Amino acid sequence: MQLSVLYTFKIYPYIVCLSDGLLYQLEHCPHKRTKVFRKLTYNEKRNAYYINGQLVTKKRLQTLKQKL
Repeated sequence: MQLSVLYTFKIYPYIVCLSDGLLYQLEHCPHKRTKVFRKLTYNEKRNAYYINGQLVTKKRLQTLKQKL
């Protein structure tokens, strides 16, 4: 199964939306304690994703989305 990047986001260049519809975080601080590639966790109660310990709503990400 091969996935391709559909979207990136203006403020978060290291967050991508792949063809499976999920958001992933790429490595953005080399040689630091960041995970190389991970799926972002979604909080259904607040309708938001956790990015760097902060909640970012789906609506906010829709406005920041850039198609490739």
